[in-house]
Amino acid sequence: MSFQNPGMFWWLFALAIPVIVHLFNFRKHKLLMFSNIELLKNLQEQTNRKRNIKHLIVLALRMLMIAGLVTAFAKPFIPSKNNLSSESENLISVYLDNSMSMQLRGNEMSMLDEARQNAVSIMQSFGMNNRFVLLTNDFLPQHQRPMSPVEFIQELEQVRGGAQPALFSDVIARNKTIPQTEAFEDRMLFALSDFQKSIFDTETIVSDSNLNLVLMHSESAQKNNLYIDSCWFETPALQLGMNATLITRIANSGAEEAVGIPVKLEIDGEQKAIANVDIAPGSSVEARLQFIASKAGHFEGTVSILDFPIVFDDELYFSFEIQSKIKVLEIFEKQSNPWLNILFTEDELVTYESHQKLRLDIQSLPDYQLIFINGLSEIHSGLKQALSDFVQRGGSLVLLPGNENADAFNELSIDFGFSFSARADTADTRVFKIEESHSLFKEVFVKIPENADFPVVFQHYPIQMQQRSTAMSLIRLLNGNPFLVVNDAGLGKVFAFAVPFATGWSDFQRNSLFVPVLYRLVLMSARPGMLYYTLGKEVVIESAFTDPENETLLKLKSFTTDFEIIPEFRTSGGRQEVVIHPDIPTAGQYGLFAGDSLTRIISFNNDRKESVMTFYKPDELQRLFEFAGFKTLEVLSSSGTEMTDAFKDLIAGKQWYKLFILLALLFILAEVLILRFWK
Repeated sequence: MSFQNPGMFWWLFALAIPVIVHLFNFRKHKLLMFSNIELLKNLQEQTNRKRNIKHLIVLALRMLMIAGLVTAFAKPFIPSKNNLSSESENLISVYLDNSMSMQLRGNEMSMLDEARQNAVSIMQSFGMNNRFVLLTNDFLPQHQRPMSPVEFIQELEQVRGGAQPALFSDVIARNKTIPQTEAFEDRMLFALSDFQKSIFDTETIVSDSNLNLVLMHSESAQKNNLYIDSCWFETPALQLGMNATLITRIANSGAEEAVGIPVKLEIDGEQKAIANVDIAPGSSVEARLQFIASKAGHFEGTVSILDFPIVFDDELYFSFEIQSKIKVLEIFEKQSNPWLNILFTEDELVTYESHQKLRLDIQSLPDYQLIFINGLSEIHSGLKQALSDFVQRGGSLVLLPGNENADAFNELSIDFGFSFSARADTADTRVFKIEESHSLFKEVFVKIPENADFPVVFQHYPIQMQQRSTAMSLIRLLNGNPFLVVNDAGLGKVFAFAVPFATGWSDFQRNSLFVPVLYRLVLMSARPGMLYYTLGKEVVIESAFTDPENETLLKLKSFTTDFEIIPEFRTSGGRQEVVIHPDIPTAGQYGLFAGDSLTRIISFNNDRKESVMTFYKPDELQRLFEFAGFKTLEVLSSSGTEMTDAFKDLIAGKQWYKLFILLALLFILAEVLILRFWK
């Protein structure tokens, strides 16, 4: 134990005052005359003995009271392990968590406002020689410097809630990179947060042995929360004039069951569907919302629920496009396939084009959604690279072998996990099994009968799967060989048939299976794109522009605010990309414009990490950081005036003067009671 004012112990000479009073009793005794005192002798001896004991106890209490007061004025304390001095030049960093969960109510106000008040108390606990750094989830550039107390308060008042959550490892790393233009005696970081588990990544935190870390825990009374987790369409492509089903997942992170929660779907501001769900605590449910895609174009949608008081995750914005036409291309060697022409030429949904290989414009391939490669005898390197890029960017490629050979496809197909045999298998067989669970056949069949009229195959090219390939057989022959295979590649898909569409190979093109399979290939080739993106992350979108001069025409505008930026336009791997950096301010719908023309609607949503209302408790934080490699570690969970005292204890050490004042008062009370009741 140490003392701030050790000179006060000179006042211990005051202990002599009660001793002098005790030794010299200045009271005058009155003389009483008795004729015989023999009967009072024993009583007098007993009374004198009790009186002396009483006086000694009173003397001790008075001396202890004086000693307690002198010790209290000497301000005893136990030095803190931080060993900081408020008058030294220290660098004090304050991380103020201004994420959405901090807007919840704390003890008397929002946790963000409580944390702001605590930040002021931190500043006031240190002397004017110290410098302060403010860190928030925004990581604003103006905060990346040591500030005076006045500047610190000014910046603190400008902090607003609703920021995207920041990983705590990023906070530690950002604090470590703050430029230090002065030589500071010590460094300290106060972290004011609710310490939500979803954004706390202790395993990636880089330790700093020169940093004194103080974790200041805030706690909200509200722990129950319903939120919309995600949404997706049941089918990958939306067809004009058909029913579309949006599936949305609603989660309950609380401990109470939610009953009869309405889920509403709006498209372009009009309500299209509504459903009611019941959600057990700690679980999620999926709601199915149906609407009719009555016209083509770009659409903005919103799924919403009602849940108070946590509302930042009650809406999920999404956007989609319904295409009036799907562009299909056939590349042939000598002759176009007549069955493809018959099926697609007059179709209102499809724009069908057929080009001979030697007359093909390779640069135009990204304009199509589906490409049939029909019986090519050779695929040169330029075409191979163009087709690979087409698939990686989201296109669908269908390989149809030729009548003479199929191994010309192998230089391309082997990159997608399968290859064709050089020779055809001429044994008669038939289609035996269809993988109904695959998305290609979703809602195509109600039930396949056991005696279904499947196509008969007269000869086919066996398809071999490569080792560790993810390719799978969608339609299988009776002899076990694949009839139709598929494999995902990048954002697209590659399909391959074991037969050409010719009468000498099979009757598939005359079978009732032909039309639904080909139409499903077309519908699945439509590129729906991302329904929505998450705030705080970089977004890369393939651009339809090929002229770099169009870069100046691209603008991203909010549909509800004045926010507007010019996104980055760059070329990567031979393709043009629009890059939207993570500086979108709020969730909502944004339009990507080329001049005055809307090219795409882009939806942004708040990160759902904060929707899960689970937090670390102070004792858990203590265990997590106990061996994290920091110079010192403190975990605080108080508030109000108690927090101010806690700050002082961190700097000056644990103060004990209040205890000695209390002891002095107890000694006085004991003396009064003895003098009053001890007769």
